[in-house]
Amino acid sequence: MMQPSVDVAITATLRPALLKESLTSWRDNLWRDYAPLRGVVNIDPVGEPGASVADVLAVCREFFPGLIYNVPAEGNHAAALRWAWANATAPYVLAIEDDWRLVLKRDLAEVVGIMATRSTLGFLRWNRYPVGPDSAKHGETLFPWNGDYFECPKDARRRRGFVTAPNIMSLGFVHDVVAVLPNDRQPEHWMQSCPPETHAIYDRWEFGTVGKPNDGPSVVDIGSDWLLRNGRRHEGGAAFIHWTANGAKT
Repeated sequence: MMQPSVDVAITATLRPALLKESLTSWRDNLWRDYAPLRGVVNIDPVGEPGASVADVLAVCREFFPGLIYNVPAEGNHAAALRWAWANATAPYVLAIEDDWRLVLKRDLAEVVGIMATRSTLGFLRWNRYPVGPDSAKHGETLFPWNGDYFECPKDARRRRGFVTAPNIMSLGFVHDVVAVLPNDRQPEHWMQSCPPETHAIYDRWEFGTVGKPNDGPSVVDIGSDWLLRNGRRHEGGAAFIHWTANGAKT
């Protein structure tokens, strides 16, 4: 039986070496030879001096036989995420960025199988922190282990919000988010602030964390060191939309 198709929605920048490190980890530790798999990549024109869009596309083509991409005139993280998600068409969408390395092995077919058995499961996130024997802690909220994943309690969904990457989502959930997502707000912070536009989404969709009891961290941030080495920062700190270098927007 053919496996459900998966689109890998990537928000990338002109950092080909970092992207290759990230994609290698996701291929080796998650999707391996899973098919069909397609790349949906937004490439913001900011990053390493001398790096080109062609360099980034060359990396992407090493991993995805099918690929669509977008290169906007300027970098905007909200618009980048919106484009990548809006152009996904597969039943399941794996959302990653170019600066997260997956360190915990999982089987994409198994994760997709969990999604497929729960029609109201909107997304599962990968966690950067270890989890316990019977729950995963997010802030002050415990996500209990339900036998398949760590599930956010229904009464905590609006309070906890969700992370935009890395995660795997159902296409219906993606459509609901794209319909309300603004281009002038950092997507994750906006969703986690639970504005009225998101209430119906949180009420409709279940979500949780990929993993098994006593797992270590699933992902590692490999972007922060790059920012420090290259004198870059996110405008607005963690709630960024644009990149800056020495105080100037790029």
